Amino acid sequence: MQLQKKRNGVTTTISHVAQLAGVSRATAACAFSKPDVVAEKTREKILDAASRLNYRPNVLARGLAGGKTHTVAVIWSLSSIPSDVDLTQRIAGRLQERGYLPYICDLPSTYFGAMQLIEDFVRRGVDGLIVAEAGAHIVTEAMKGDLRDRFRAVVLETSAPIGAIGCDEVVRDRTGAFCEAAAHFAKNGRRRPLLVMSGPYVSQLKINAFTEECRRHSLKLMPDAIIVASTDALSNMVPSTLGMRLDDLVKDGKFSFDAIMCENDMIALFVWSWLRRKGLRVPEDVALIGFNNSEVASLIDPSIASVDRRTDETLDAITELLFARLEDSDLPQQRRELSMRFIWRESAGGIPPDDLII
Repeated sequence: MQLQKKRNGVTTTISHVAQLAGVSRATAACAFSKPDVVAEKTREKILDAASRLNYRPNVLARGLAGGKTHTVAVIWSLSSIPSDVDLTQRIAGRLQERGYLPYICDLPSTYFGAMQLIEDFVRRGVDGLIVAEAGAHIVTEAMKGDLRDRFRAVVLETSAPIGAIGCDEVVRDRTGAFCEAAAHFAKNGRRRPLLVMSGPYVSQLKINAFTEECRRHSLKLMPDAIIVASTDALSNMVPSTLGMRLDDLVKDGKFSFDAIMCENDMIALFVWSWLRRKGLRVPEDVALIGFNNSEVASLIDPSIASVDRRTDETLDAITELLFARLEDSDLPQQRRELSMRFIWRESAGGIPPDDLII
């Protein structure tokens, strides 16, 4: 099925393109639907003929008829951290390089919204679906496990395996980096750690990993050793909720914690500023580690230790799984596992680890 164009009162079809290019109708059709199986010179002749006839294939109509549309939907939080927004853009670029049109959509906040979005993609005949961590559980729960039945390929980016039937997964474990941070504190003589998380969705897995590693190294988890900062405080970067929570930890003019692990670099920068206002030095008085490896964290003095999200490897893993599945739907279910890694910088204090990442 193709998009019909009128030329001198005659509807232009793929047959006209084939005739002008001097090839069979099947070869002309493959130049659009399966370009990799057509010789480059032959495909150039076909595309030239199509251009001269003002012919364009209707990939949506072909998808509704059971063929490929060469479109892929990407569901990702568009208000996420800069590194993940950059990753989304790079995924789109990788898809375009391979001849796929990406639909980039913000993460739905409800099951109903996820269902509506998926149904819209199904109606459009989308070939593949990529869903990021924040939305993976919402989407898989909303679709009750039949995602793979509705798309040729589905890749989920998660922080822990979901096991959705037929869906390939790229698991980016966050907890290992929290354990590495706690171990670094212990190795360098810090005994009283503080963990600062951000709302409204707090990961209990991260909290458990950090606190268990602290206990394993006999670090002292004091009362109020875990605090949750409001989203507003982080986005506005003003001493509101987070500043007040930190102020409450100062007893008789003394701040009892000697190490702070923050859920992201924005929190770490806020904490760094708060410590300076209180006359506390980083890292001499308080060691400080953030998360997400934002560029600004490496530019201030002292530079802020952080966590490498392994964006390059994640991009490669997602696109490799997707393209492999699009080419061969009978492949066994695949999973790639990547663990985020602690990046030592001056704010963490102490001796850099042997496998130093800067």
